[in-house]
Amino acid sequence: MEPRQRHIGEERDFEETEWTEEAACAGHPTEVFFVDVGKSSNIPIAKAICRSCPVQKECLDYALRQKEEFGVWGGATPAERNNILRLRAIGLSHVADLTND
Repeated sequence: MEPRQRHIGEERDFEETEWTEEAACAGHPTEVFFVDVGKSSNIPIAKAICRSCPVQKECLDYALRQKEEFGVWGGATPAERNNILRLRAIGLSHVADLTND
């Protein structure tokens, strides 16, 4: 059985909601984090918000576990998250940690 395809804007059940209450993105419009394909002008803004977030790591970990296909989560775009997952798969998880500056 193939996993169900998810769509932009689709509601999700959060398995862990405690960290979302502290998220820096909570007061910002979702459009900042979920941009249309080809319209990436908000990505630097989203990443700046994520850098100041006290739960950036939890957010990124959630997005990686859920294989989120859309939006900036934990400071990473979908392409960046795919790269992290690929690096982890070949044993280079220390290289893939975007939250260590």
